[in-house]
Amino acid sequence: MAIIKNGFIRGRVGNVVYKVVDGKSVVTSLPRRNKENFEPQEQHGKFALAIKISSRFYRQLKEFNLNLVSSDLYNKLTSFFVTRHSSFMIDEKTFEWKKIGESSDLPMTKKIRPRHMLGSDPTMTIEDGTCSIFIPHFELRFFSSNHYRMPQGVVSMQNAVAIFHYDFESESAVPIYHWESERYNLGLYDRSSSFVLTPPLVDNAGKLLEDGLLLAVFNIRTYAHHESMAYLNNKNFNPSVIMGVWARE
Repeated sequence: MAIIKNGFIRGRVGNVVYKVVDGKSVVTSLPRRNKENFEPQEQHGKFALAIKISSRFYRQLKEFNLNLVSSDLYNKLTSFFVTRHSSFMIDEKTFEWKKIGESSDLPMTKKIRPRHMLGSDPTMTIEDGTCSIFIPHFELRFFSSNHYRMPQGVVSMQNAVAIFHYDFESESAVPIYHWESERYNLGLYDRSSSFVLTPPLVDNAGKLLEDGLLLAVFNIRTYAHHESMAYLNNKNFNPSVIMGVWARE
């Protein structure tokens, strides 16, 4: 809509725009968006999908990590899946699980990681359809309780692993694998064993997973007694790591 003010026309009429520049009337064409560079629907779709995936994974991660996760984990998850959209939304069929993110991309906690207690973080690989997880053994020489503020009264510890699968069709993320080690003593001469796990990549019905996203996570849990059911982990001490994210379409 155009208006006439002080003898000048200002505004839009059809595909032209009337302006007043230096006291003179100027008529210009209506600016057009560059369709090649402007893709609001595509960008919105990427963000909406990232939010959906993040919210599903976040619920599972929060529960697995004893409700002690970094305050910005959800935002980091969303950013992660937005920037890697092209890595898991591809047109052609792939036959291998491809890793699309490292553990450093998605920190579960800000202060302490399993490598501070194990010498290195646990790792997971998928090759030729076979999944393998390696967990180093705990040695007291790797760890300084004063520096990392281990909860008082810790007698034993336990390793825990979970793998979650996101299905694009059902838009859900569910645990497909959960493992907990036996508890091992925290003592100068007591060392835990290293572990090599080979979890099957199947759904809860035993069917081989052929697409979707996989997210693997590891956590060390501390106890005041060998038979205790209550964790001593807290916001300052909850050694956890996301071992990675894998995609297959």
